[in-house]
Amino acid sequence: MSVVGIDLGFLNCYIAVARSGGIETIANEYSDRCTPACISLGSRTRAIGNAAKSQVRYLEEERPFAIEQVTGMLLAKLKETSENALKKPVADCVISIPSFFTDAERRSVMAAAQVAGLNCLRLMNETTAVALAYGIYKQDLPSLDEKPRNVVFIDMGH
Repeated sequence: MSVVGIDLGFLNCYIAVARSGGIETIANEYSDRCTPACISLGSRTRAIGNAAKSQVRYLEEERPFAIEQVTGMLLAKLKETSENALKKPVADCVISIPSFFTDAERRSVMAAAQVAGLNCLRLMNETTAVALAYGIYKQDLPSLDEKPRNVVFIDMGH
């Protein structure tokens, strides 16, 4: 089984997996590297991602859903996309979230992962993920005897 990384965004979501000595961003069924964070719920249908984005409308009907249910649906779709790309089951994941998420919001994401059938090994702040990627891929890091450098990571938002 593979462990996937999921960037759970407010606008789009991304899935990545370690492959061939690097990190590969997985494409969805539309060959896009990002999946819109959209869900469309009809009377008997449910569309997620690109399919849901084209169906945005208001039906003058109110149906309450828990945030864990809706986020769980999105995570289940991302899990399915991962399994289709990797051709093997995916059970474990690491999810990146905004650093400003409260403890309650973090618990909500963990519950949504369970709803999706995912074992979330860790929640990681987005900026921490960026710093980690920098440390992994940067080729000219100073050696132990060189003067250290300061690097600043800025979250510009969307």
